[in-house]
Parts: sequence; C-alpha cells; structure tokens
Amino acid sequence: MEKQLALSQGQEIVGQVKILSQEEIMNATNNYDPNLIVYRSDIVDCYECTIDDMLVFIKAPQERDPNPKLIHLFLTELSVLTVTRHDSMCKLYGCCLETYIPMIAYQHKSSKTLQDCLHGGIALEKPMKWSSRLRVTTNIAYALSYMHNALLKPLVNRDVKSFFILIDSSFHAIIASVVYSVSI
Repeated sequence: MEKQLALSQGQEIVGQVKILSQEEIMNATNNYDPNLIVYRSDIVDCYECTIDDMLVFIKAPQERDPNPKLIHLFLTELSVLTVTRHDSMCKLYGCCLETYIPMIAYQHKSSKTLQDCLHGGIALEKPMKWSSRLRVTTNIAYALSYMHNALLKPLVNRDVKSFFILIDSSFHAIIASVVYSVSI
C-alpha cells in the first residue's frame, strides 16, 4: 500500500481491481497446466486463460514459497498497474493475494505478438506493411512517453521486447511487459 500511495501521489486509483481467489486462479490455469503457458522466464510463468468470460494473462511466480524479492517485485508491479492508464499498455484485470507471492491477471484481446508478426509464422504468410509497422512503433512510443513523462513518478520499462508487444487485428500495439523501475 505504501508503494501505491507513493506512486499515485493523490491521483485516482484506476478502477476497481478484481480480487481473485487462489481457487479461481487454479481453475483458470487448469491447475497450472504447462500447456497454457505462453511465456516463461527464470522466475515467472505467464498463462493465457479465461476468467469470467474475459481473456486474461495470469502472471504467476514459479516459486510458491515466500521470497521477499519476488513479493517486492510483484507488489511493485501491482502498484504501478493501479495508477497507469494508457490505451497502449496492458490493463490490470485483477490479482490474487491469497498466495505468498501475489499473482497478477491482465486483460488482453490478442495473443498475437510483434515477434510473431515480424519473425514467426504470421510473417511468412503475410509480411507487415510499412504503415502497420509505423502504427505499431507509434503506439509503443506513446506508451513509453506516457510512462516517462505523464506520471508524477516516472516509470522506466526495463523489458521492451517484441515478444511483449501484443498486436490486434488493426495493428494496434499494446505493451504487455511491466518490469518497471520507479524513479524517485
């Protein structure tokens, strides 16, 4: 809560965050089915699933035991997500606080990534037009500019990669990765 208050600096907290139970997370991920993992790092698994008829990504730590660094990382990310609002940034859907390390659920509309469009099977079928590439880069630039300039406490996204940029059918880009560093 301290981080959330420090980041918001009196700004309105964005919407209501849906508090998910551990049971809801387990049901949505089919007991953490590895086939639902769309991204895996050294510390987190990201599952693509549905909750309340909403397509979501659930970011869950691989380690389920208490770990102060992971708790800090997830709470910081959750705090950041509650004060940011931009069309080209993934929106917070909810979180699970019943586990030692919180789990975060993001809304999303497409699992097609910029990496797929540039280097994957989609690129081989139909390469992106320059106008679409320009739209994507403009969306990304606006989102990064928002993080750096529009908030009272500037944010730096330390993980901008083509895999973390979601692309919808009209080539609107949304930054899905939220590994932030908060400037003080």
